[in-house]
This record gives sequence, structure tokens and C-alpha cells, in this order.
Amino acid sequence: MRTVRFHRGFDKCPDEIKCAIEAVAREPETKSIWLFGSRVNDCAGSKSDWDILVFRNDPCIAVPRRMAGLDVLRVSLSGDSLLEGMSESFVQSFARFEWSAINHETASYVGQKFTEVEGVRDASVPLVVR
Repeated sequence: MRTVRFHRGFDKCPDEIKCAIEAVAREPETKSIWLFGSRVNDCAGSKSDWDILVFRNDPCIAVPRRMAGLDVLRVSLSGDSLLEGMSESFVQSFARFEWSAINHETASYVGQKFTEVEGVRDASVPLVVR
């Protein structure tokens, strides 16, 4: 079994989130996991969820969302990315997040949020907000 070590943030996670992250870590195609987003950057609001970035050895395919409160962004070897729970029409290049390494533990990025759509979508409202 592989040992997974998180440099920062993992200790802040509730137990059910830790268990879900550990399950992701045990998946054979998982190469590495990064915690990111408002919860580990100490800028979370009352509705903030936990975010993990999972680099994997398999292609991005649509899979069900693992659990409420945890967003899992999967990144394939080809550089495609897809959030669990989203359809394959939302596959996009990971390069669009503009990640930049700061050191071996931290990186900066341009965040993105998908607009929730109910019924008919107003085309003037973007699907993705950066």
C-alpha cells in the first residue's frame, strides 16, 4: 500500500473528507493529490467545500460525484481535467487554470467556477467564471 503525505491542510479536514481523500489515494491510477481552494487557503465561506486535485494515469471520463462537500478535479496524463460529477462536455485543458509552482508544497492558480444552470440558460451568463 502506498503512503500518502500531505504537507499542509489535511489536518484541517473533517474525518469524512479525510476518509474520502484516503480512498482516492488508494486508487491504483492516482499519481498524486493536492489540497487546494478556500478551505486550505483560510478564506472559506459558510458554503465552501473541500477541493482536491488528483493527477491520474487514466483518461478523464465522467464519473459520479464522490460526496457532497468534496470537489475532486481529476487531471489525466494528457493534461485534460474534469470535475467528478460533471459530464464529459466539461473536459478542459488543465493549462487553463494557469498553475504556477511556488515551491514543492504550494502553487498559485486562477480559480474557475462553473455556473449552475436551471431551465433555459441566458447566453449572456458565462458557464465558467474565472
